[in-house]
Amino acid sequence: MRAPMSSRRPSRPRLAVYVTVAALVVLTSCGDEDSGQGGPDSPARKADGLVATLPDNSRVTLNPTAVQCVPSEEDPDVEVLEIFADLPGARLHIQAVPTDEARSFDLPIDAGDYESGAENISVFIGAPPDVEASSAEEESSGTLELLRASCAPETLEFKIDATLGSETADDGAVRVQGHLVAAGEQ
Repeated sequence: MRAPMSSRRPSRPRLAVYVTVAALVVLTSCGDEDSGQGGPDSPARKADGLVATLPDNSRVTLNPTAVQCVPSEEDPDVEVLEIFADLPGARLHIQAVPTDEARSFDLPIDAGDYESGAENISVFIGAPPDVEASSAEEESSGTLELLRASCAPETLEFKIDATLGSETADDGAVRVQGHLVAAGEQ
């Protein structure tokens, strides 16, 4: 008696065809560096991360995934979304005021102060030995697109293609590109 069709193994030639087709699908879906999407480390291929190019031309991938709502330093009655992460090779600090609509910014971005309170969004990157760069510095340039910023649920999403101006030296600017998505802890 033969086993039902669903429990039989495919014949060896049929199995070889399946393996070959699967290999072709994998190879053709990988693309190459000239495909317009960039190489494997290209920010265009990083759906959820930032790539920072430091002043010494070294690159650091910044991919924090957690964000939390905290009272603003400027005004404790106002909540802001915050990411504060010590990552291998860099420190990242992001603060964003929650908003119901997507917004686009040209850098530098006014992030507010103790007098006006927290505003908009700020991105800070630090790296040893003395790199400190911020989206609020006068020498900053480029764009930041704030896609989502909410405390309920805690979610922050933005795209950036910018140079953050140095807070400490004329030659300490940091190039940042990518798309960051972070959510609060469940």
